[in-house]
Amino acid sequence: MEVAARQAALDALLQQTRPLWAESPFKTDHPAWCANYPALAAALLALADGEVARLTEQRTALIELCAQYVPALTELAPLLALPTAPAAPAALTRNPHLDWEIPGRKQEQIAAFAAAIGVQQGRVVDWCAGKGHLGRLIAAQGDAQVTSLERDAALCEAGRALARRVGITNQCFHAVDVLQADAAAASELAGAAVLALHACGDLHRALCAGAAERQVRALHVAPCCHNRGLSGTYEGRTGMQLRLEPEHLRLAIQDTVTAPAREIRLRERELAWKLAFVAWRRSTEAADYRPFKSVPDRWLKGDFASFMNRLAAREDCPAPAATDIAHWQETGHARARKVARLNLARLAFSRALEIWYVADQAVRLTCNAYQVRLSEFCPRRLTPRNLLLQARRE
Repeated sequence: MEVAARQAALDALLQQTRPLWAESPFKTDHPAWCANYPALAAALLALADGEVARLTEQRTALIELCAQYVPALTELAPLLALPTAPAAPAALTRNPHLDWEIPGRKQEQIAAFAAAIGVQQGRVVDWCAGKGHLGRLIAAQGDAQVTSLERDAALCEAGRALARRVGITNQCFHAVDVLQADAAAASELAGAAVLALHACGDLHRALCAGAAERQVRALHVAPCCHNRGLSGTYEGRTGMQLRLEPEHLRLAIQDTVTAPAREIRLRERELAWKLAFVAWRRSTEAADYRPFKSVPDRWLKGDFASFMNRLAAREDCPAPAATDIAHWQETGHARARKVARLNLARLAFSRALEIWYVADQAVRLTCNAYQVRLSEFCPRRLTPRNLLLQARRE
């Protein structure tokens, strides 16, 4: 299926089912969709803890469950089925010395991305490169002249040291903020193939939006953290109905498949304790949900009473009495169990939202005479952010 046709079909389906994914159960005790789909709400609320965990991870099974109550979801599976990027030939060999200082899972992601894009020739730019791990692998595989762009000068210097350590001479670093107008950075892009593995938010949007003007020859982009840097509504290309708020793009990347068990437990505690605070504040104000800033992780490592006192002080509201702490902690955990179940209805649409969004970047590139391809460069178990947008201008 062509990218434009896939996005148009997703646009219609997502607009039709918007009530199911647009409203977060974190903010309301009873999302409006529960009244329209009472059987789905009842089925989700009846799930055992183990089933909630399984369906959170196994999105295909989750969509199949929800489709029993929402017929439109039966159309979703073929729209989410993307081809796997073909692996490069055996010329892409691995040198273990190239993996110095790269965490194991990151090594696998870089290797999968490099295999999907193949051996590169000519001028190559590693966009938002960090220490240049991807660029170093690409430089080692062929005759490409790799320029790694990274705004942190210390990371650039660390990258140079790693390249010298393994004898890489065809990789250089340029310390630059790619979101700023920089003539030197722009000159690096003209006629180059640009690689961006997990470029967050504005970093991948700026690259795609400016590719034609900067005369980029080819793009190989794995977008990530789509909500980063987005202060208002994201509007799709002409003809698309969807308008997405930053929280909807956060939903598109809400995935814990690669998180360690300790981190998952911390996030579960964070959800329960935040919901306890929301319930407490609502009881004192008799008002609708009010957002609050993110909570430092260190607050979650203490006890619940300290957490409530700190958050209440920061949000300028009274803290619960010591005698009521146990009640509000229990309330938070009960709300968290309910939210985790009702949120499954939203999660059923997360991949659809992500593909719609990345397809929007792709189709915009076609308007500037790029030939585009959308695929998956690795299995989801390695990273859920496995979409690969490739564009080439002949």
